[in-house]
Amino acid sequence: MLMTQSNEKMRKNLSYIIGLVILLFAFRSTTLAQEGIIKGKVQGKEELLNAATVSIGKKTVMTNDIGEFRISEKPGTYTLTISYVGYQTMRQEITIKANKTLELSFTLEKQEQLKEVLLGSRSHIYRTSMNTTVPVDIIPGTKLSRALNDLTQQLFIAVPSFNSPPQTVGPTAYVNPATLRGLGPDQTLVLLNGQRRHASANIFSIYSIGYGSGATDLNCFPAAAIEEVQILKDGATAQYGSDGIAGVIDIRLKESTGKTEANLHLGQFYKGDGETVAFDINSGFQINRKGFINFTGAARFSKPTQRNGEYQGRVYYNYSQNATRLDSIQIESMDDSAIDANNFDRLNHRRIGNPQLLNSSIIINGAYPLTKNTNLFWTGTFNYRYTEDGGSNAYRYPKDTASIISDLYPDGFQMVYFGTNLNASLIAGIEGRTKKGWKWDISSVYGGNSNELFLTNTNNATQYSLGKNAQTSFHPGSIFYSQNTNNINWSRNFANQLNRIKSFSLSFGGEFRMDNFQIKKGEEASYKNYAPGSGKQWGSQGVAGNSDSNAIHRNRYVSAAYIELEIEKNEKFLLNVASRYEDYSDYGGNLAGKLALRYKFSNRLLLRGSFSNGFRAPALQQRYISNASPTSVRGVIFIAETFRNEGRTADAFGIAPLRAEESLNASGGITSRITKNINITLDAYWIQVRNRVTLTGLISRDSSVWIKDILNSLGKYDIRSIRFFANAISTRTKGIDLVVTGNWLFRKSILEISLSGNYNKTHIYEIVQPAKNLPDDSKHLNLVVNREERGRLEEAQPLSKIILGIEYKKGKWDFNFRTVYFGKAARLAVNVDKTTGLYPDEFFTPKTLVGCSIGYSPIKWMTIKVGARNVFNTYPDKIKNKSNTQSGLVTYDFNSTQIGYNGGYYFMNMNFNF
Repeated sequence: MLMTQSNEKMRKNLSYIIGLVILLFAFRSTTLAQEGIIKGKVQGKEELLNAATVSIGKKTVMTNDIGEFRISEKPGTYTLTISYVGYQTMRQEITIKANKTLELSFTLEKQEQLKEVLLGSRSHIYRTSMNTTVPVDIIPGTKLSRALNDLTQQLFIAVPSFNSPPQTVGPTAYVNPATLRGLGPDQTLVLLNGQRRHASANIFSIYSIGYGSGATDLNCFPAAAIEEVQILKDGATAQYGSDGIAGVIDIRLKESTGKTEANLHLGQFYKGDGETVAFDINSGFQINRKGFINFTGAARFSKPTQRNGEYQGRVYYNYSQNATRLDSIQIESMDDSAIDANNFDRLNHRRIGNPQLLNSSIIINGAYPLTKNTNLFWTGTFNYRYTEDGGSNAYRYPKDTASIISDLYPDGFQMVYFGTNLNASLIAGIEGRTKKGWKWDISSVYGGNSNELFLTNTNNATQYSLGKNAQTSFHPGSIFYSQNTNNINWSRNFANQLNRIKSFSLSFGGEFRMDNFQIKKGEEASYKNYAPGSGKQWGSQGVAGNSDSNAIHRNRYVSAAYIELEIEKNEKFLLNVASRYEDYSDYGGNLAGKLALRYKFSNRLLLRGSFSNGFRAPALQQRYISNASPTSVRGVIFIAETFRNEGRTADAFGIAPLRAEESLNASGGITSRITKNINITLDAYWIQVRNRVTLTGLISRDSSVWIKDILNSLGKYDIRSIRFFANAISTRTKGIDLVVTGNWLFRKSILEISLSGNYNKTHIYEIVQPAKNLPDDSKHLNLVVNREERGRLEEAQPLSKIILGIEYKKGKWDFNFRTVYFGKAARLAVNVDKTTGLYPDEFFTPKTLVGCSIGYSPIKWMTIKVGARNVFNTYPDKIKNKSNTQSGLVTYDFNSTQIGYNGGYYFMNMNFNF
């Protein structure tokens, strides 16, 4: 009875709601019928302006991809305002009549900018990327693929010289190492709104691209917050400072107001795992009709994936050292029986794949004019990431008696870690223009990164006397890095005071930076040896904690000054000269210079080139990080020590103090506007880096009597291998970039086609012995930079990459197609034993990824898009040599992968604009 009454009440309420909706629609339709419509197109002299802001009354809209807009408004006389970055704001008085459509066309004039517009020059004179002295890629935020949720992956499929294969293992898997032009992740400087961005506290310690380097975490920034990404593909240390050897990436945040955009993403891999839900929202509003605040909130949750093979090795019993073939057969039989009796799952006991991840961001960007020529500006960012991983570290099998307390884990265990990663920054400054035409700005940036791990389902094997009461969860400590950068900049164009000179821009300024790095001590049980001499492995298995000797707190102070001169004699010739001096409290001074020029033969052909020297100071993390922990390589567990670049151990080996890397960078190319619809850029480059800072591979104590004697003299009898940072190598990189773009408008539709490619090759031309107490011979040089390390630098990244993108829009429909070709790659072994076949090299054939999507807008404020990335479910080549598979458990190589190994992924996006 109650159920019937409840259902009846629900039906009545539903009827009321439907009736109300009908009345609202009827009222809305009546209102719209009384309004007039304004339709128009916005363009510059050379291009249609996508995402220009059009305002009338209290309404604001953005132009679409072909510069068109549409607004409905009540009858009356209004002021129509149109603005676009790099162009003069246009205002026009218009009259709207009821039920009438007014069609207009606007052409905006370019203007000098108060803020820097394009990387590669501080002149504040707007130039398109086709007219610069050096190559600059500009990727609008609207072109960042929403099929992907990380900025590194979005750029990976958009920029051919940008490489960031998906990382799936290790505590740093949430920070994808990204390389530009084949150099290290830390050899690319990252800016946010033109201001230096802090680096991550962590060092990439897994054996993959970026091993031994730190990097700036690009995945803090959701696409919803990004207006555009500018990538300067040229040495830029002389202009922007240390780390700019390969180039500069500048992330420009949105400044739009009067518009709210939300996006919902749902997807999963073809295998049915890795389910992802992502939501972001961006909105902006004006402050007293003068300034603005733009806000972005974003969150993504991804479930883990599993791509491991079936383990074929021993689980409960080990072979004895002098076992005969008959003994081995008996042990295998005993082990198989124990596996069956205990229902041990050979396939699912360890998961190799993406960790479970929560990534959330809040970004606030704003500015406010104090006077006609003075602005305040600010940017605040906060990113929180939580990672749960139960497979990146080796499984401890019952046979591993030295690392397991059998009372706790009779069937072995898989350590699970919970990682929290925090990034926060605040930019604040003031900018202005003097009466004499000087543009100036003063700014301060504070940013930092904190990484903290919590371990569970593990043990400290030296607590074996406690049996089942032994500890199983640990806090191994945390690391923290922060940076405070303060800048003052001045620039002026003196063209008005000079005859026959189109522009003569002088820029100069200074910077003071403070860096701080901390390693915080973990809890005692995470690092202590409670049973010395027992042969048991001390510390929390998987990740050992930071002890007193590892904990550290260090600062660095950097002062810098620069000057830049840009002369444009006429439309044809443009010259840019820059120099920068930086002084480090721990390294001394470095001077960098750059010369770049451009000559325009005609409106269709331009020649450009540059030559520069540069430097990169070693990161505090590289100088001071240290740890000693149980480590696994190809399934073999032993204790390895990474010792810092200064201290007792470094002194014993005679490790030379780290010094700055030094670079030479030469490039040359052409840009051509073949037709009004087709543009082409072609740039070749040559980069030499001396004294590159590298983290050596694991060096076994048994590989040299010298190493064994030094370790024994230090009392480190239980350390089986060591590694350290050193200026051990010098490299040369050469390559070529090609970008062809086409844009056609016809029959109220737009077709965009882009074809881009990169060829890149790095080789080591010099190896030095940084450990002065080891012999300077080929054997020990190959220990410091072993064959595997050479392969990681020279062979692990694809030699070539080609991207073809096609986008077609007509009416309410949007079609996207993209294919990315990756050239061959390889992973070289430390040593190749041709007799036993142990750990041979692995070679990987070229691969092609295809992605496509279809979008439809049923109503003007909503777009639904469905599609797939890696449509044909392409995987990298499987490991061919059984000895590299950790007894069958590892199917795909960790060290060198062009495309990741999760396979195809399908998705749906829903975008809402209000």
